[in-house]
Amino acid sequence: MGQQVKTATTTELIDISTLENGLYFLNIMFNNTTQINKMIKTT
Repeated sequence: MGQQVKTATTTELIDISTLENGLYFLNIMFNNTTQINKMIKTT
C-alpha cells in the first residue's frame, strides 16, 4: 500500500502508490469489494 490520500467514508479508500519516477498507481476501493486500478504517468 502506498500513501492514503483520501478517505471519504469508512468504506471508501483511495490509495496512490509510486512505482517509479513520475509513475503512479491509483487504487480505488469501495465497500471492500469494488477496486478500480489506473496507471498515471506524470512526466
